[in-house]
Amino acid sequence: MKIVIVVVDTLRADHLGCYGYHRATSPNLDAVAADGFVFTHCFAVSNCTHPGFTALFTGCYPETTGITSHWTRVDLPDAIPMLAEIAKAHGLRTLAVDNLYDRWRERWRLYPWFRRANDVYEFRQDPNGHDTANCDLVCDLIHRHAADDFLLFYHPWYPHGPYQPPAGCQPFEWDKGDDLADVVARYDGEIVYTDAEIRRIVEAVSDAGIYDQTLLIVTSDHGEIMGEDRMVRGHRFNTSHIDLGDECLRVPLVLRWPGVVPVGRSDALVQQPDLLPTIADLLQWQLPRAVDGMSLAPVMRGDLASVRDTVHFVENTYQKQRGIRTRTHKLTHSFEDGDSVVRRELYDLEADPLEQFNLVDIAPGLADELEARMTTWVSERLAAAGRTEDALLAQDITSDGLRDRGWFAHERRLAHAYIWRARQRNECG
Repeated sequence: MKIVIVVVDTLRADHLGCYGYHRATSPNLDAVAADGFVFTHCFAVSNCTHPGFTALFTGCYPETTGITSHWTRVDLPDAIPMLAEIAKAHGLRTLAVDNLYDRWRERWRLYPWFRRANDVYEFRQDPNGHDTANCDLVCDLIHRHAADDFLLFYHPWYPHGPYQPPAGCQPFEWDKGDDLADVVARYDGEIVYTDAEIRRIVEAVSDAGIYDQTLLIVTSDHGEIMGEDRMVRGHRFNTSHIDLGDECLRVPLVLRWPGVVPVGRSDALVQQPDLLPTIADLLQWQLPRAVDGMSLAPVMRGDLASVRDTVHFVENTYQKQRGIRTRTHKLTHSFEDGDSVVRRELYDLEADPLEQFNLVDIAPGLADELEARMTTWVSERLAAAGRTEDALLAQDITSDGLRDRGWFAHERRLAHAYIWRARQRNECG
């Protein structure tokens, strides 16, 4: 049994060809998708990295794990196992090329759960500023362990900002006078670069003679704002991932395993905690404890149209809020202080997919209904986890610098100025 999981940082689904994007950003992933199963409505649990990866590898929501923010200052409880621990218990070699712990170790010395039970856990700083050295390592591990049963997790960093695609990975034209189009083109160029890495991984698995024996999964931790207006503490952002809009939450989920995973697509609402129980179901593993997610195998087999009717989110990095989404509507609730805070936002996702028109005063009954469903769901999750307090409310916002207007202005400039920094450094080719 071989499992290769590629979790691409900051990759929104709707910038991929297999999700209908108009640019040819992802021909290699598109080829995998054409031979596998695509979930078109997969959502992250949060707009930031650590909650997303934790949910993917534990099968649990932040309400269960307590991991609610990016720069979290809490640890995952030992009683909640990671995928690598489960795989190792089933006899697999566990390999990870990832920086979730090592990248920040000297600064924070936190996030140790990402290293749990990995026989190999490495990350190489590439002198070119991209992930070539890490992709080299991934391909080498595939060849070295082709005769083994293994779980290999790879975390490519790009297309995370500052959107600096290497030479040869920027095939798109844009209006040179349109800064936003410039940023989007460079973000897309980064996707082209990472898609080429996916090709290299597929080729390595094929050259090793194990492609049809391998469960290949490609997904992401969260998306990215690309021009959609979003507000944080009264300031407008057009890039970054600092809100609970669908552009920050809708991520790809592609699975390929001939003979086990059928070829197909589903628009079922699914979420990151569903990945671990899906893997367990496909491999007929018994999980050591209950998880929040649900196996998607019945959906892929055509036995069920969906496993859930809502998905749920938290944000505790830049602002404190929680959200619930159905197929047609989204409600978010802010727990921030201040007279200018918009406490609740309600969007009709069919009529207003960019979430620009708050309907909470127009449809208060629907807002109250969704709020009640969200409150009940949170209470159920906390009770099931044996938690006496809501981690979202108990933990401080971790990007504390944003409370200082001077530092916040600095962060805001970075969010808008990825492209200008790249131009000044002349690193984009």
